[in-house]
Order: sequence, then structure tokens, then C-alpha cells
Amino acid sequence: MSYHKEQFARQIRRDISEFLENNIPRPNGSFISVTNVALDDRAICADIFVSIFPDADSAKLFKELRFYEKEARTFLAPRLQRRLIPEIKFHLDDSQSSRIGLEKLLENIKNE
Repeated sequence: MSYHKEQFARQIRRDISEFLENNIPRPNGSFISVTNVALDDRAICADIFVSIFPDADSAKLFKELRFYEKEARTFLAPRLQRRLIPEIKFHLDDSQSSRIGLEKLLENIKNE
């Protein structure tokens, strides 16, 4: 990825994090974190990977989060100062829970 594209992805990550913090209702003190932003070749589409803690609320909260994709794009428009604002698509990043599960499995093997 080129430097300009990486810089653009970092800016989107910061702004989307701010959007999620200020505009998304989170039940029971849930926490939403942006883990990665992937842009396509022409920066027309931004795949935004989010991690939700605790895992018990993640499915329900992610389902609600999908309704905010257009609103997130509208939030980005004045901040990015570009003619073309990428389409936003949220994806649930479950790599953290996979990693924790793998660590538990390795710990069990070690204890046996």
C-alpha cells in the first residue's frame, strides 16, 4: 500500500473511531474499537473492521452498527476534504476472540 493510501486509511480510522465513540449507543458499557481499515485500489470502498467487547453483546451491537454505515460516511465527508468519499462497510473482527481461544487451548495442552 502506498504511503498516501496508508495515511488516508489512518485518518479514516481516527475519524471513524471518533464517530463510534460519540454517535453509537452502546448498551451495558460495551466497547467498540476499530482494528483495521482496508481500502480498495482506488479508495472507493473502505472496509472497516471493528472489535466489540464484551463478546456477549457483539452480535447484537454489530447488527445495529451496520445501520450506521451511511451516517458514518456523512460524518467523514467534511473531515476528509475529498471529492470522493469512500463507501463504508463495517466488518466484525473476531481475530481477538480467536486468539484468546487459541491461547486457552495451548494453556490446556501445557497443563496436561
